[in-house]
This record gives sequence, C-alpha cells and structure tokens, in this order.
Amino acid sequence: MSEEDLEYVVVDPVDLRQSLEDPTITPQPPLVRAKIQKWLCPSEYTAESGDYNKHLRSYCPNTGEWLRQSVQYLRWHDVGETALWVNGIPGSGKSVVAASLANGFDKHEHAPVLYFFFRYANVANRTPKQMIRDWLSQLLDHSTLLQARLKDLLERSMSHESVTFEEFWTPFVEAAVALPKIYCVADALDEMEPGNDWILHKLAELGRQTPSTLKVLLTSRQSPHIEKVYKEPLVLSINLDRSLIDHDIATYIHHLLSDNPAMHLSNEQSKLIE
Repeated sequence: MSEEDLEYVVVDPVDLRQSLEDPTITPQPPLVRAKIQKWLCPSEYTAESGDYNKHLRSYCPNTGEWLRQSVQYLRWHDVGETALWVNGIPGSGKSVVAASLANGFDKHEHAPVLYFFFRYANVANRTPKQMIRDWLSQLLDHSTLLQARLKDLLERSMSHESVTFEEFWTPFVEAAVALPKIYCVADALDEMEPGNDWILHKLAELGRQTPSTLKVLLTSRQSPHIEKVYKEPLVLSINLDRSLIDHDIATYIHHLLSDNPAMHLSNEQSKLIE
C-alpha cells in the first residue's frame, strides 16, 4: 500500500457537493493535490508583488459603481448571456477593474474566482498555456472531477511542458461547467504573446457554455485584432470612456490627497479637480 493510499482525506463543503453530484469521484488526498500543483507549475499569482494584489491595492473605494450598474454588466452578471469584455485606452483602469471585481466576487459570492493577468514583459504571464495552468491551479481544490482528470494526466505526462493546451483546456471546461457557479477573469488580452489570437475565440466560447453559472470577464485595450473578434452578440462590451471614468479619477485623486496630511487642498483646488 502506498503513502497516497494511507493518507487521510478531509472533505470540505465544496468537495462534498462535488462528490454528491458524482458519487463515483472522490476527493484526492492532500499529497496528490500537492503533487498536481507542483506539476502544474503555476505563476506566483497570490504574491503581494503580483499583478492581482498590485492592482487591488490601487482600487479606490466608491469608484466603478457606474460599471456595476450598467445594463451590459447586469446582462452579464444577473441574467447571464455571454462573456463580458471591458475595454479602454491605456491607463483607463481596466486591470484595477478586473482585480476589484474578482475580489468582490471572491468575498461575496461563495464561488471559485479564477484570474490571470497577461503581461508581455513577464515571461510567466504572456501565453494562453500559462493562463490555463494558473486557472487549473486555482480551481483544483474546488473540483473533485478536475482532481481526477489531472491526476490521470500527470501519470501519463512527465512534465507539464509535454501537455498541449487542449489537453489542459478540456478537463478545465468539463470541471467548470459542472460547478454551481464560477468566475473566470482574464486581464490585458492585448499583452499576450503575438500569434495567439485563437484564444480570443476560445474565451468567447467559454463564456457561452453555461453563461448563467460560468461567468467570463475579459479586459483589453481597444486593439483592432481584438475588436474584430469581440463584437456583439458574441460578447457583451463595456468601454471605459473618459466621460464615464472622469468622476472615478477625481475620487481617486481626492483619496490619494486625503491620505497625505502634507497635502491640503483649498476649496478652489478641490473644485478644479471636480
């Protein structure tokens, strides 16, 4: 009998829900899960210096409410139609929106929230295969089905490098659509390594799988090759237009200055910012 067979398995509520849906699949022991995580070799997505936490720290309270109250957002979040694409010029706050929304889902919706921030300058964050490995890592503890599929894949593959994107993608989709609810966030699609436009279609298709339960949120600049693909009704779209974010910018500036006692604005200066 192996060490894996002897290990005690603690079933958390999410695992229990999954095993009740499919009684033939039981949770993998912690040791097996740890081996799968190591084999996936994800990025350090929870690091304080990582993009998620960096952009989350930049979020200013009381900003972005207009977006959450917009018709397109409600059609995506409440009704469930297809993926949501948030787009805008550089510096319009797309990544902060992605991080703050992901954080809100995680805190209030009791559902797995998967995220990936594409960054071309970072070799660990610029390809679709790196995205799917991070998503698999983040989803692993929430799905006994995924644990079983990846355990089989690990046993057949010496390295994650020998596994194709499709071999990762197929069990991911299978596990994601089986969950009561899940959020998948992919930020800065325009910063992907060139030659990967096919993933734009994959992500849009993912958003149309079970849109009432599988929520796909995408962000990017208004790049022509992305705009060509992401047109309604394939995806819902929200543009971070200057006229819409001006109030958020003013709120952010006030927030920064109020946190700095050395700076004191006159009434005239405050009105100028507004």
